[in-house]
Amino acid sequence: MDVRRWALQVCFGSALLASCAHRGKGTASALPETEEVEVASSKATQVELLDAGAEPRRAVRYHLPAEGSWTSVVDYKMSQEVVLGDMPERASIQPTVRIELRTAVVPAEHKGRIQLRQTVGGAELVPEPGMSPELLDKIRQVRIPAMPGFAVTTESSTRGLLVHSDVEDALGSMPPKARAIMQNFAQSMRSPLVTFPREPIGIGAKWKVSTPMNTPLLKATPRIVQTLTELEGDKGTLELSGGMDIPTQDIQIPSEEGMSARIESAKTQFGGSTRFDLSSPTTTSEFRMEIAMQMVITDGKNATPARNVTRIRLKGYPRR
Repeated sequence: MDVRRWALQVCFGSALLASCAHRGKGTASALPETEEVEVASSKATQVELLDAGAEPRRAVRYHLPAEGSWTSVVDYKMSQEVVLGDMPERASIQPTVRIELRTAVVPAEHKGRIQLRQTVGGAELVPEPGMSPELLDKIRQVRIPAMPGFAVTTESSTRGLLVHSDVEDALGSMPPKARAIMQNFAQSMRSPLVTFPREPIGIGAKWKVSTPMNTPLLKATPRIVQTLTELEGDKGTLELSGGMDIPTQDIQIPSEEGMSARIESAKTQFGGSTRFDLSSPTTTSEFRMEIAMQMVITDGKNATPARNVTRIRLKGYPRR
């Protein structure tokens, strides 16, 4: 049973870390130099304006300095409730993973684009009360060593629509478990920018951002509704809500030959808020998600029905 519980941890912990990001898909597209058009690809982020909001309205665009660097912190906390077959329900609380991100502006190749390089400066575990040192050490060995120095370069339009992203090739030398986690973590670093609609908007504006993702651990489409509640000068606040479409699919368990899981059904809930500054790529954000899945886990001989409820909370804030 230990392997199956670990399988659930990896599938729903690291994969959902990537799912939480309401950013653009890292795909290249031929966009004009001055103002982007919608990317004509089912794999690209789609932005749908639902309500333009009250007057006065304005086109919300980033204007970052030509040079600069920022440091921010992301706290990632996960808990799970798991039922395997007819066994009693088991609850699992993971330590908070605290990640330091360094973001720097780099010269963009195209006019009207924003190019950023994000680097993981460090990572640490913040334990829950009563958590055993042995458990902490096991989690630390898998998740922490691969993170420092990990880097992603992104190119976005001035309204935060991602055009392209590149992960620096440092995954090949990692152990399989760490590599699977970092492949998914890379998608959560695709862009730190908020994605705004093309149209002018005012207070109360609502738009939906849909971003198909296809990681080694999960295929899903987060659909986040963003509501503009404040906007004064360069600074504003968004309320976030929505869910995630997760189709029926088979998931291969990394580094465990013969282990697989089939997702039969899933229900999700998103919520949170983001405080942004159009002159900075960093935000102050709080994001929470709950996902309930019915699935079947197979070890090559036996198939065991399982129910998993995962709760994730993300907090991001600039480091002063």
